Amino acid sequence: ITIELQDTTELSNRTINKVVGCVSTVLNTCYEEELSTFKCPRYFRLEVEKDGRLWWFTKEQVARIVDCAEQIFDRDDLADIVQFAAYHGLRQSEIFKLKARDIDFMEKGIHVGGRPGFKTKAKNYRFVPFHDSCESMLAERCHGANEDLHIFGDEWNDRFQLLDVFRKPTRYLGIADCYVFHCLRHSFGTWHA
Repeated sequence: ITIELQDTTELSNRTINKVVGCVSTVLNTCYEEELSTFKCPRYFRLEVEKDGRLWWFTKEQVARIVDCAEQIFDRDDLADIVQFAAYHGLRQSEIFKLKARDIDFMEKGIHVGGRPGFKTKAKNYRFVPFHDSCESMLAERCHGANEDLHIFGDEWNDRFQLLDVFRKPTRYLGIADCYVFHCLRHSFGTWHA
């Protein structure tokens, strides 16, 4: 399975290992439930996992991507979400699920997770102060909005659509394709480290 996945896809070793683990679990469950006579080998050979993405953007690169999204591609929605992601460090799924009620202008912060119907990936609640560069954009997006309105999620169908649109300004600026939207989260962490 591992060799076939490597030969036919551009998946990372970590993703390949997850797929192999899922297949193994399904096969073993089918065997245990007597739905199949095939017993999965005890161990599949797993690939050595690298440390993950080591790429991050500088603040200057983020500013150039935001400017390019606005000026060249006329995508204010992309400029807003890039700026927000870089300066707040939230996961894409967390950004998509943010609602107007999660933005606290009195405390100047964002309630992430811990509210009914949504928990963070780590199942914890956190309060993230919002960056000054995003305050007016957040105010504009929340002004007069229903508290259940998604701040960013209604503009994007899924993370793949966002990545396709995100790649337009990065490619225009000559930034390699290995710099994906998730690298904005890494940038936030790197800047603070």
